[in-house]
Order: sequence, then C-alpha cells, then structure tokens
Amino acid sequence: MDMQSILKAFVEAGWEFIFYAAYEPLAEMLSNVYVHAPSAASPSVSWELTVEQAVAGTAITVRDNGQGVYGSVSKHINKDVSSLEAIILAINQRSSAQYRGQGLSSILRAVRGGSIHSFIIESGDHSFSVTEDRQFSSRAAKLQGTRVQIIMPLGHEQ
Repeated sequence: MDMQSILKAFVEAGWEFIFYAAYEPLAEMLSNVYVHAPSAASPSVSWELTVEQAVAGTAITVRDNGQGVYGSVSKHINKDVSSLEAIILAINQRSSAQYRGQGLSSILRAVRGGSIHSFIIESGDHSFSVTEDRQFSSRAAKLQGTRVQIIMPLGHEQ
C-alpha cells in the first residue's frame, strides 16, 4: 500500500484534512515498519493502519508484527536493555546513533509543541506514552511487533 492509497481511504472517509495534518508523522510511522520491523529471521512483515475518533481527537495507529523496537535497537548496542529502555533509546533526542528514530523524535517534539495531542509506542512488554506536559511508561501484555499511535488534537477535523 502506498501513500496515494492511504490518502484515497482518508478522502473516502471524509478525513482528507486529517491526512494532510498528520502526513509527516504518518509517513514516519509507516517508514519504520519497512526499515525497522523486518529481521533476518522474518524479512516479511504484516502491518495495519487504523484511524478512529478518540475523546481527545483522531487516533491514527500503525501496528506491525515485526521484530519490535527491542529487536531493532539491540542490534546496534553493546549492552542488554529492557523493552522500555529500547523504546527510550529509539526516541532519544540526544543520541545520534544509527538505531535512533529521527522521525520518532520529531513526533515527540510535535507532541511537546502541541500539534499532536499524544504519542504512544508499545513494543515487547512495555508501553511508553507522551502528552504535551508529561510522559509515562507502563508494563503491557507482551506484544509481537510494535504499535505506534498518535492522536491529532480536536480541531484537525473538518
């Protein structure tokens, strides 16, 4: 599926404005599926995109069944880390390492700047959530792959 097909689905649902408002983070989320989700053991990855109304705005979620954040990050570091530490390393703004998600970091900055209401990334057995003024993590049911969700704030709808 390409971005034109995704745009067509947004237009058919009456959410064209949301597509353009969320284009950069959505493109980053989808790019991560192709760049980071495959592994040598599992080069083919399935993914899904969902868009739905949430209390705080419009939730856009990309979910894949790939190797997860830990699998991607752990190949590039020389120490054992938890799935939560791998998520934090992947979005760490102060790192210039190859495994660090430049795009995930830009999504984090957009949340802190208010153009995205919230950002949630779940992988392994952890969930990491960020809103404009706080961030928190929690244990989650073990997830194969990665689930990334942004919520575009109210007002981005037509």
